[in-house]
Amino acid sequence: MNTSNTFKKYTLLKKCGNAFSNIFERHTLLNKLEARRKFYIATMLADERILAYTNRIRQLASTRKSMGFEIDDKEMAMDRS
Repeated sequence: MNTSNTFKKYTLLKKCGNAFSNIFERHTLLNKLEARRKFYIATMLADERILAYTNRIRQLASTRKSMGFEIDDKEMAMDRS
């Protein structure tokens, strides 16, 4: 097998891998920003019961935690009015 062709294929694969990685990182960042936005703008809906609201906030917090964010008690209890 020709070493030059192998090197060209490797270089092309590496460029494709880097491009894919960059797209994935942007997508991940957008997901993190969206999760943060949803957490901070969440308000209780007019027909929502307090338990459902609390569970929704906890779910949003859990989503953020799974993405590597630190959430303390102050953030969980902050005024959302």
